[in-house]
Amino acid sequence: MHCSKTKTKNGQVRWVCVEDSPRDSATGKRKQITRRGKTQKEAKKRVETAIKDELETGINHKETKDMTFDKLADEWLEMYKLTGVKKSTINTRKVELKALNDHIAKAQVSKIDHFMYQKVINDIAVERTENYVRGVNVCANMVFKFGVKSKIIKLQM
Repeated sequence: MHCSKTKTKNGQVRWVCVEDSPRDSATGKRKQITRRGKTQKEAKKRVETAIKDELETGINHKETKDMTFDKLADEWLEMYKLTGVKKSTINTRKVELKALNDHIAKAQVSKIDHFMYQKVINDIAVERTENYVRGVNVCANMVFKFGVKSKIIKLQM
C-alpha cells in the first residue's frame, strides 16, 4: 500500500492511499483502489474496507455506480429475448418496463431501495388495474434479480 500527503483545493492536507484490488476477471487487467482520509490511518482503513467489500460481494462499485435502471432493464430485456419466450410476452414486458421507466429510469440502481420502489408501485396502482400492477412488479423483480446475478446490485437483507 502506498500513502502520500496531498493538498485539497482549499489548502487542507489530506492523506491518499492506493492499493491493488483483485484483477478484473473479464480482462485480467490490474485495478487499483484509491481512498482519501484526514489521517493516514483513516485512509488506509478506507482502502482495506473497499477491498474487503469487493472481495466479499464481487461488485466493483466504481463500474456499477453509473448504472441506471433503464440501462439495466435494457440489458435484461436483451437477455430475456434470448430465452425463447413468445413475441407477445416480450411486448408485454416492454410495456411494463415503460411504466417503470416513467418513474425510475434515471435512478441509480444502487440507490433504489424498498421505500422508493413501493412508492413507484403505489403511483402505478392509482392509474392502472391490479393485474397490470402485478405484471409490473413481476417484471421489476426479474430485472432486479438479473442485476444481482450480474453482480451489479448488492443483495440487501
